[in-house]
Amino acid sequence: AQSSKPAPWPHRKVESGVCWPLHPPKDCSKRGHQHGPSISTSASAIEALLACYEAAQCGTEEQASLRKERRWRFQYPHHFLDHVKTAAQSPEVARAMARGGLSYLTDRFRFVRNGTTLSLGEAMAQPRSGLLETFELRGDSPRSTAGMALRVPYKGKWLSGEALARQLDAWKSSGVIEPSCIGATRFTMELVSSAERWDACRGSHAFVVLGAGAAIGPTATLLSLGATVIAVDLHGRPKIWKNIAQMVKGTCGRLILPVRGDSKRKGHWTDTAGADLLTEGPEVAEWLARVCPELTLTIGCYGYLDGQKFVRIAMAMDAIATRVVATRPGTSLAFLASPTDIYLRPEAASKWAGERFAARPAWMRAANIVSWGEFCAENRTRVKAREGYDVVDGTVTQQGPNYMLAKRLQQWRSILARASGTLVSINIAPASATRSVTHNTLLRIAYKGMSLFEPCVTFMPDTTNAVMTAALLRDVFDAKSPANPAQPISHPMVLLADNAWHGGVWTTGMTTKSSAVPSAVAGLVLENKGTLATVAAVGAAAVVFRSKL
Repeated sequence: AQSSKPAPWPHRKVESGVCWPLHPPKDCSKRGHQHGPSISTSASAIEALLACYEAAQCGTEEQASLRKERRWRFQYPHHFLDHVKTAAQSPEVARAMARGGLSYLTDRFRFVRNGTTLSLGEAMAQPRSGLLETFELRGDSPRSTAGMALRVPYKGKWLSGEALARQLDAWKSSGVIEPSCIGATRFTMELVSSAERWDACRGSHAFVVLGAGAAIGPTATLLSLGATVIAVDLHGRPKIWKNIAQMVKGTCGRLILPVRGDSKRKGHWTDTAGADLLTEGPEVAEWLARVCPELTLTIGCYGYLDGQKFVRIAMAMDAIATRVVATRPGTSLAFLASPTDIYLRPEAASKWAGERFAARPAWMRAANIVSWGEFCAENRTRVKAREGYDVVDGTVTQQGPNYMLAKRLQQWRSILARASGTLVSINIAPASATRSVTHNTLLRIAYKGMSLFEPCVTFMPDTTNAVMTAALLRDVFDAKSPANPAQPISHPMVLLADNAWHGGVWTTGMTTKSSAVPSAVAGLVLENKGTLATVAAVGAAAVVFRSKL
């Protein structure tokens, strides 16, 4: 006789390390399955935003909208926009919302090891002792006694000194960067050019780079300037570590990394180097707490993984960083923000965007009309957030809600850490043609067509790495930087308006989301060099991008 017992829920891979929260079981009786507690990234993100409003005791309508949301994957930008609008009301509301959202995530995310589930706090307090040892590589170039030069690769040339200054002015004049970027970069240029000042700074400081092999990160530039870099990346990936080792050659930098096993066998260190941030976070934090005790640390969180794993690794890096900050007083934090997010925008940039929208060409006006306002829409939210600022929405739905949540939790940490007296460097980095972008056909052609929407530009990764490292050094070593918690700022989110390398996203006339399809169509035409086949391809691209966005 056939059994009436419901079939077990289909097998799912059991993940380890930092894991998403579990949510109550759903009623799956109609599908004949027994369904226990399960992971729902959508539910977790919605509940995190609800926790923000509840902590700040505000946003009744926004909470109701979140609870009714059934199309989170496509509607999430609207809810994050509501979140930023509400947080912009006052510094107190912003801090309360950051505390609520981050507390929800740190309390609910789990750490799984050998079948045992712990809270993140419990796991970080129970590292396996002796797993990681320290290995060091030094560059083979002597230290300069005449100072060093900040060198930025750009369009096949190395820019430094006056050439770099002229390019900075050109970027500022076209609206690619905020004016404050010039002062920040000039500070770093002057700092590293003074042998006495720079030797004092780099001799007392070390930069921890979580995700040292990331496409966008400061490892190579820091080493080229002779700094000490404590690099953490995946274990069991010799190729990654060989690439990182190449960065120290020809420099006077110092590279420190975690290894395991027989770490003294220099010829095999690439096989034993590294640690998994997702599964070995407690051990990484324990190692960082004791490495280079004579130096002050800045912990940079640059690790990235696709999809829902990005939130997991962001939570892992957050747990590591906060653990080390608690055990090593004076430790500072560093993050890179994305231009395709929601921020407070200076009034001057907003005015510039309005002027560009008013002067837009006829084809953009037509595209906006025939798409019922979906394409080539004005780059304004009409929300005046604070005196001198409005809210700018640079989101692109295709990036997905997990990307947005990962970046948002880093902003929450920045707000709370700075409020507690920790120096925090968080700067917006421009759109960059990383390998993950150039290998994605849809993104590649969209980036190629961005030039139609002045002044938007896409930087090469090595250019981005150099200029963002300059921003980092200014934040860490300039006491007048807004990153310094002793410096007063009108609102916690204003920190991200300073030194913003937005690549034109803030000053272009159209929103990033509404220009995505036209950019892709233009990029497709450019790739096909205007051939007749492009006519058919354009129509197909519009359909494909419409479904993706």
